[in-house]
Formats: sequence, structure tokens, C-alpha cells
Amino acid sequence: MTSSPGPYTTIPSAESYANSQTGAPFNYSTASWQPGATLQVLHATPSQSAGYGGDYFFFFVNGREVGTHSFAQAMTSTLTSGTGFQVTFEVYKPGDPVCCPSGGQSTVQFTWSGTSLTTSGSLAGANLS
Repeated sequence: MTSSPGPYTTIPSAESYANSQTGAPFNYSTASWQPGATLQVLHATPSQSAGYGGDYFFFFVNGREVGTHSFAQAMTSTLTSGTGFQVTFEVYKPGDPVCCPSGGQSTVQFTWSGTSLTTSGSLAGANLS
């Protein structure tokens, strides 16, 4: 049984959704919003942050939001398949200041399983402690 598409099938509708979730305007990267991909990803960074405001990733399947995750400092992100997406980020250890993550880098893979968004790899240190 195929469900009808949700309300976020276009980039503008997904951006509107992202803005409604935080109340802060974002700058968007739509490089991971690929025609024909099952998993669509909208990458957002706050546009009015006093400093670097972090990275937010909004995940959509068939026009429906299926997950959101934020990182204090994502380094790279890419679609790895029509159902996979990975983020490499700077790892914050407890007590690290915003400027200076000291835990190296880590990569996490997000995958749409057909029913839910799953992760593999550690998210530890993705945000400030």
C-alpha cells in the first residue's frame, strides 16, 4: 500500500517546515535534495547567529519529515545512496569551548530502513556537553 505524499515534497515547503520548528531563520544547502532519491535531506545553518550556529539536518521521505539532527560543527555531509546520508563532524569533549573541539572527527551514517531513520556510527560529541 502506497501512502500519498506528505506536505514537504519541495525545497520551499521543507524550508518553511524547518523555519517553523525553530523560530530562527536559516541559510540552506539543498545539495542533498536529489530528484528521485528516497531520502531527501535539507541542511540548515542559522542565519542570524552571533557566532557559528551549528548545522541542522532535516530528513524527509515521500514529503514527510522522518528525523532531525543537529551538530555543533559538521565538516562534510553527503548522500551516500538514495536511502543513505553521512555526516562527518568535529567531536566535542566535555568542557570544550565552542571554538575548539578537541576530540578529532567522527562520521555517522543515517539510513532510511523503509520504516524509520536509523544511524550507524557514534553521535557522541556531536554537540557541546
